[in-house]
Amino acid sequence: LAAACSPEEDDIFSDSSANRADAAIAADMQVLTGAANGWLMEYYPEASQMYGGYNILLSFSEDGRVTVAGDIVSDPTATATSLFSVKQSAGIVLSFDTYNEIFHFFSDPGNSNGGGNGYGLEGDYDFLILEATPQQVKLKGKKSGSYAILTPMEGDWATYIQEIQAAEAAMQAMSYQISDGTNTASVSVSYRNMTINYTEGEEALSMSAPYVVTPTGYKFYKPITLWGKTLTGFTYDAASDSFTETSGTGITMIKIVPPINEQFVTGMWYMSLSGLGSYGRPYFNYVLPSIQAEGEELVYALMGNAGSGFGFYFQSGNYAGILLYNYQLIGDDQIMLQFAMQGDNNGIYYHNNCNFHYYLNIFGYSSARTFTITTDNESAPTYITLTENANPSNTITLSASQVLYPYDN
Repeated sequence: LAAACSPEEDDIFSDSSANRADAAIAADMQVLTGAANGWLMEYYPEASQMYGGYNILLSFSEDGRVTVAGDIVSDPTATATSLFSVKQSAGIVLSFDTYNEIFHFFSDPGNSNGGGNGYGLEGDYDFLILEATPQQVKLKGKKSGSYAILTPMEGDWATYIQEIQAAEAAMQAMSYQISDGTNTASVSVSYRNMTINYTEGEEALSMSAPYVVTPTGYKFYKPITLWGKTLTGFTYDAASDSFTETSGTGITMIKIVPPINEQFVTGMWYMSLSGLGSYGRPYFNYVLPSIQAEGEELVYALMGNAGSGFGFYFQSGNYAGILLYNYQLIGDDQIMLQFAMQGDNNGIYYHNNCNFHYYLNIFGYSSARTFTITTDNESAPTYITLTENANPSNTITLSASQVLYPYDN
């Protein structure tokens, strides 16, 4: 037995771990820099992909620079250049090392255009390289765990982004209906993430389907199963303004466009000082000294339904609250509003101690106000404007996108 034991182990590798890592880094760098027209990246920030996916264009150069474009930028010709590296760190990691105003939009905690306050969209800038070939690079965010796929980019960058933006504008709606000819499901959208509500037998179910916009439709982050069928996304037909499931299941999807006053009471619409007419601005400004006396700043103010009923929602400093409203819909584009004299504890405190009733007066306080509602796109409004019927100087333009610090915007 003693003769059978040996302290030596056979080396199953032909080279040292350091040399193998260096070789892997060099091979991955060669792939990344070898795409003549760069890469198209399907990028999903956040661990649960709750914000959906985005098209990012990347061109890596051998001198360690990366040029970035993306569909989050309104100007399709815009690019930003910064530094990147490929290095060993519990695996081979692609890092976007220096600030890039396009790419780091997703990881910037101060991002005022979406995501959680102080968290942003919770995106990655360090990615494990799981696979790297001239045909595809597969990455995994080190923080979120979300996967990102890179494929060689074909065609002009700006033209592709324009196609994405045009397709999204044509396809976009706040809600849809999915059908297989027998069953139907309702779909609501937040960022680029569908929430699908459906039934199986007597059971009411819900699931999310994060997606990325393509020039021809919506592509899901991963396949979903609905009514026993596997769905990978939807292809849009402009002529019928409808969708068919991409993989050929026969499932269809149509837009559901509620009247604009219904969209107002079911959505979340953000206020800003700049969105108020000559009547509302003095009331909005009158509250500011009371907030400052609390040592706080108004983080956001919105009208709509954020989950606790229809009303005025706000966050002042670290304190969020709601003051509820009664409403009556009139036709398809008018609404009568009046404060319901109710709210949560924070809402009542700020109403009683910080003059928040001046915010409410703009919409209707001790007596009701009736407004006509207009918008830019009823299928997918980016804003709505309330104009008081009896007082045309009382106009209130509210944004569908999150507006932080409304006194500054």
